Amino acid sequence: MPDRSAPGNRIIELSDDQIIVSRSDLAGRIVYANPDFIEISGYSEAELIGQAHNIIRHPDVPAAVFADLWTDISNGRPWVSIIKNRSKNGDDYWVNAHISPLRDKGVITGYFSMRRKASAAQIAEAEAAFTALRKQDSQKAVFRHGVIQPTGTLARFRKAYTNAPIALKLILSSLLVALVVLGTLSIFLAKNVAEVLDRDARERLKHDVGLVQTAFSARIEGARSEATDHGRTFFERMHWALGEKTLVSKTAIENLAQRRSENQQNPIERFLPDTRTLATVFIRTPDGFQRVMSNLKNETGDSVIGTRLKADHPALSSLLAGESSTGTVRLFGRDYMTNYRPIIDNQGEVIGATFVGIDLANSLSDLKDRVRNLNVGKTGYSYIIDVTPGDGFGNVILHPYREGTQLPAIISADGKNIFEEMILKERGELVYSWRNEEAGNQPT
Repeated sequence: MPDRSAPGNRIIELSDDQIIVSRSDLAGRIVYANPDFIEISGYSEAELIGQAHNIIRHPDVPAAVFADLWTDISNGRPWVSIIKNRSKNGDDYWVNAHISPLRDKGVITGYFSMRRKASAAQIAEAEAAFTALRKQDSQKAVFRHGVIQPTGTLARFRKAYTNAPIALKLILSSLLVALVVLGTLSIFLAKNVAEVLDRDARERLKHDVGLVQTAFSARIEGARSEATDHGRTFFERMHWALGEKTLVSKTAIENLAQRRSENQQNPIERFLPDTRTLATVFIRTPDGFQRVMSNLKNETGDSVIGTRLKADHPALSSLLAGESSTGTVRLFGRDYMTNYRPIIDNQGEVIGATFVGIDLANSLSDLKDRVRNLNVGKTGYSYIIDVTPGDGFGNVILHPYREGTQLPAIISADGKNIFEEMILKERGELVYSWRNEEAGNQPT
């Protein structure tokens, strides 16, 4: 382990497309590190796996920050903040960290961490916060839920106002209006308080959206890892049955697809790594990849055996190139995290493929329930739209009124399509007028 007191040689700036991903167990020991993590930290995969995540901890980051992190994630709450890390050779790098618990049947089994490039403004704000924390002036500020929070009277008023019922806010607003008539000083105070409250509300909303994004990213990443692991296991079992020690051929695939057990069960079931796993075996024909073994069902509940991969299927080009493919795909009206692997004969020709899918609706159901219970004002809510290229583009993944459909276009006053603006910006803030009639907003 490097000397953490050694000064860094330089500041490493992450590129905009770098995403550091890792998973750790309940004790904080690293169990997975993606290539960006390995590259930026300077450690090899072997050096990272099994080590405590604080192997990259920077001495400039106050202990209160990590205490807050562990308090949140051990209690099941995602945590978002700006962190300074140190690489193996002593170089420093700043990240926008999103950390959330991983659950299995409702029980926390580990933690997922996703880190992106931090902006200059975020770094400056974090440095100021760390400086304040190092002064240990707990009478003025504390670090809670990933941000430094003042503890004075005004701060308590802000928090109480933000969390107050709408009726109480109306009463307080009325009192504020009454004070305005007392003079110019009251007008000045009212203006500044309103600005502070509006800014605090925006920051709180931004933070909550970050938590939702982190939670869904963690669950999607978990589904991706599960699809990859199950896909590998299924492929190995199928490959062995097709002739691990002999020649793998199209005939072997066809013969295996026609086998039936004594109780007439689906022949694919004995190769599944998990009873919940959805899987398919394809054979390559002149017309494309045809499903010859599968436990997947179509929209009406019928078997999909005999159907083919569509010509625009996102995994098709990878399979034809003899490469595996993992990603989100919409099949027969449902969204799956999928893993496709080519079956190659001894001549190097792709003669078939295997598929494993994780039903995202099932994987995300409990998380959706929790997000639906997050209130945004009186009638606001969170919603998630699929922007993955393909048939599912624009489908609503989470929405209190339109889930499973496509939202109609929302056009701003200046003629811009709000959804297109969201996709172009990727992250940030958009402000536009909209009447939420489904939630009870009426024309005025």
